[in-house]
Amino acid sequence: MNFQRRVKGNQDVSFQMAPMIDMVFLLLVFFMVATTFHKLSEEEVKLPLAEDSETKKGSFNELVVNVTKEGKIVFQQETYENAEKLGYILKKSLEQKKRPKLVIRGDKDAYYKWIMEAMKACAVAGVWDVSIATYQEEAKARLGEKK
Repeated sequence: MNFQRRVKGNQDVSFQMAPMIDMVFLLLVFFMVATTFHKLSEEEVKLPLAEDSETKKGSFNELVVNVTKEGKIVFQQETYENAEKLGYILKKSLEQKKRPKLVIRGDKDAYYKWIMEAMKACAVAGVWDVSIATYQEEAKARLGEKK
């Protein structure tokens, strides 16, 4: 028994490019998302718990300032030792954006004065739509346990 198929005539065997292009685009999207999540997880900031907080949707016009427990301010993957430099950098980066929204993510163990300095830098730069990030779900669970 001969199970092999024989190619009749001069049939040209071709390579399909469409599935290859689809895979390349999928890999490109995967790596773009993976690097974005890596940048988001770089900052080791543990947010405080708040009982009365609202869930806010992120937007493309939103900037994030992280205040670590050591008092360092992280903005766009750059670390600043004081808020004066942050105010200057914010003012520079806001020239391109209209009505920016800013979220301050302060570590729960950070001194409040460091978070206030970051807020002051926002005011100096002209940003008035400022939010403070907190955890809500954990706060409700802990408050439920205490009652």
